[in-house]
Amino acid sequence: MKRFLPYLGAALATLSLTWAIQAQAQNPMPFPDVPQDHWAYQAVTDLQQKGILIGYPDGRFNGQRVLTRYEFAVALKRALDTIKATPGEKGDKGDKGPQGDKGDKGDQGEQGPAGPSGLSDQQIQELGKLTDEFKNELAGLGVNVKAANQRLDELARNVAAINNRLDKMIQFNGDFFSGFRSNLSRFAFNDYSGAVQGPNNSLVTNVQTPSDFHLEARANLPGNVKFLGDLVASNYASYRSSMLTGTLFGGPSTANANGFPTEVFVNQAQLTIPISHLGQNAQLIVGRFKNEVTPMTYWRPDTDAYFDLPWYDDGNFVQDGIKITSKFGNATTSFWGGSYTGLTTTLAGDVINRPFVGATNGPRFLNPGAPIDYPVPFTQGAGIANQSVGGHIEFPLWHYATLGATLIDFSAAQAPLGAPGVPAGGFPAFENVVVYGANATLKPFGHLSGNAEISKSVTQQHLDQGDGSKNLDNAAYNLNLGYATGPINVQAGYQYIDPNFGAPGYWNKIGNWYNPTNIRGPHVRVAYDVNPKIQVHVGGDVLEGARNRSIAFIGGGNGGFSIQDNINRITGGVSWKPCRFATFSADYEGVFWDLSAGSSATAAGAHPQQQYINLGVGLNLSGNTVVKMGYQIGALQNGAGFGGYGAGGDTSNFNVFTTQVAVHF
Repeated sequence: MKRFLPYLGAALATLSLTWAIQAQAQNPMPFPDVPQDHWAYQAVTDLQQKGILIGYPDGRFNGQRVLTRYEFAVALKRALDTIKATPGEKGDKGDKGPQGDKGDKGDQGEQGPAGPSGLSDQQIQELGKLTDEFKNELAGLGVNVKAANQRLDELARNVAAINNRLDKMIQFNGDFFSGFRSNLSRFAFNDYSGAVQGPNNSLVTNVQTPSDFHLEARANLPGNVKFLGDLVASNYASYRSSMLTGTLFGGPSTANANGFPTEVFVNQAQLTIPISHLGQNAQLIVGRFKNEVTPMTYWRPDTDAYFDLPWYDDGNFVQDGIKITSKFGNATTSFWGGSYTGLTTTLAGDVINRPFVGATNGPRFLNPGAPIDYPVPFTQGAGIANQSVGGHIEFPLWHYATLGATLIDFSAAQAPLGAPGVPAGGFPAFENVVVYGANATLKPFGHLSGNAEISKSVTQQHLDQGDGSKNLDNAAYNLNLGYATGPINVQAGYQYIDPNFGAPGYWNKIGNWYNPTNIRGPHVRVAYDVNPKIQVHVGGDVLEGARNRSIAFIGGGNGGFSIQDNINRITGGVSWKPCRFATFSADYEGVFWDLSAGSSATAAGAHPQQQYINLGVGLNLSGNTVVKMGYQIGALQNGAGFGGYGAGGDTSNFNVFTTQVAVHF
């Protein structure tokens, strides 16, 4: 007979068609000539368990031997025999008689026939093609090819019906998070997230216990419309909101030891509707949906440095409104309009989901007497957005790069630090902010990669009325270039942020200072894989003031940040994964300020410092459950540079212990 396929190739081809067929009640010994570390071991063993491959009389597989058409037809026949025959059609029913009394429960009957195969539509089609190809050989083996094809057709209809029912069913999944945090410090301090924490003399007292539960529902509706809903029961949202208040405004944190009471709210409720005749793959999203664009135009900051919640840390703001996405030629577009005021909590307000826009003029050094020992963004004049309307377009530049452009208009309310309509700290009031920018991403070119972004924020009293600002110090840009070869990955770049740049994005974090403004300088990051289990990384930023600013802070003094001032940041760490179930890490960050006499709060040269050591353990208890533990040692030194201090004096030391459990189901 004509030779057809190597035996191993036939085994894998048949496997792809019979993977889900129920195994027969047998447990033969594995083929001794197929080692367990061979890439095809599992495939051959599964087929052996199903009775598709039986090997040779000596018990060996002989995978190197060439397979004939006849031998392949025998294996194919065995596969077809595992597909149960379709029951014959039932006869006509007679007239239905009167219903009788309910009888006693009978004995349990015999086990019914096996259910339909788990084959996919594509696998059934391939099995049909093989049946046609080997119809002569199968007929010689006594197979009724016509009946076999009828069984395959019936099986295909059953699979299609099952898939149709499954598509119409609502699918539920969810995420659960529970966190535990305790601090150890003699005095009040600002933590790694920038929030104010009170003194605590033991790691086992005053434990903070935020929690978060999401129940997500997805459904396919008629007309190919899709529904997505996310119902949340959480006190983490209010816990994080209070951290935002301390971080962005420099005010006292409102978080208590156990967070706020749990609240229930809808985080997402959207319909995705396909649109015809509007470009390619056009969709209309209506309801409460997530939205983000680029880090320097529209990207929600991750302001919690201690807990990891991917469903909050994805950069998305939640909006009530509409969004249209489409593709015209090679250009991908999105346009939206929506409000942020609907997603609020009664206990913590809506700070977690409201973009901050407008001037920041940072950093600002706070008033004496407050337990603050670091600079925070100067938020006087900043606004909280209520609504936004915007668009983004992205298109390829041949095969080398992708270019994008963004334009967003925000309606904003004056921040709490300034009364509505009254200039705050001598800066003009505004009720409208326009953010626009451009971005480019270099497609991988050999070992090289890169991206660049530039953005500008313009404050206005109203949409059609300026606020008198010259708008000469409200731009920002970020350049990055990467080089990867073997185990080494190097990233280098340059960042420039004007003092009055105020887009709702997330572009940097220096110590516990989020989204720093009035800075410029290069940065570098290097990662090296020592081996598959150990990775190390180092990095640094060398920054200085972008423009000269001298701002009097509350209580007297100079404050501000100027070209003569410098910030040096050093990072490093190691990660060890001894097995797939556990990961250990150790990281360090040091931030070293060099303030001139004109910028320090004491009118003298100063050298404040922030240093953090972070130790972490991650455990994958199962495929959907992760436990993380962390321990942080922090040391903050004023160096006679900042203005606000409590009882801690010039130095503040603290320890933070955290544990979190996250489950996805």
